Amino acid sequence: AWLPKKGGDITVKATGTARGFDPAAFGAPLAGSINGSFDASGHLGKDWAGNAAVNLQQSTLQDAPLWGHARVAGSARRISNADVDLHVGPNVLAARGAFGTPADRLDWRIDAPQLAVLGGDFGGALRGSGTLSGNAQAPALTAALEGQNLKLLGVHQVKALRASANIGA
Repeated sequence: AWLPKKGGDITVKATGTARGFDPAAFGAPLAGSINGSFDASGHLGKDWAGNAAVNLQQSTLQDAPLWGHARVAGSARRISNADVDLHVGPNVLAARGAFGTPADRLDWRIDAPQLAVLGGDFGGALRGSGTLSGNAQAPALTAALEGQNLKLLGVHQVKALRASANIGA
């Protein structure tokens, strides 16, 4: 981190690797052995902006294979260049695009046919997709979710879920 002269922005840069990182050691409900690299940079201040990237190498989460990447750039006004493709066993969480100007479109999808790979507190199948567009002052969201026999954190159970939404301008 670089401290500014009086009245300036703080600049931050971080790079590194993780080997055998276990989120449960820090209180997360899921154990694992996560391996990968990360790179983040930005400046903090009134007009903050930054970039972050995570690349997972051969890893596990609750004994299920974990792999993929997540990259995003952002500022106080816009999310740009989002590219997320994360896999846990057969389950996928993906997003691509941008949000913050009228021409932007951030598409996302979840395809999780086997939530049980996350351990006994999870179960069922969840699928969905959607688009976020517009900007913070006039956002628009379209989304659809469908799930069967959902079990989340061992507490919440839903036999069937079907939802859709069209929100915004």
